[in-house]
Amino acid sequence: MYSNLKSAMDREQVTIDSLADTLNLHRNTVQNKLSGTSSWTYEEALMVKASYFQQYDLLWLFKKIKQAS
Repeated sequence: MYSNLKSAMDREQVTIDSLADTLNLHRNTVQNKLSGTSSWTYEEALMVKASYFQQYDLLWLFKKIKQAS
């Protein structure tokens, strides 16, 4: 799960739908990426950062945090 990215989305009021529009992806695809089911490409990560989160560190935003089982 990308908890830092989700946190930044909440703070900046960025929705899954807006990310999907920016990346030209289906909403469910973005949800899968946020949950860690699917992977982000480097290009997608750069686009998300440039479009919405310029003030955040890329590595911090896309740090994958394992959920407890």
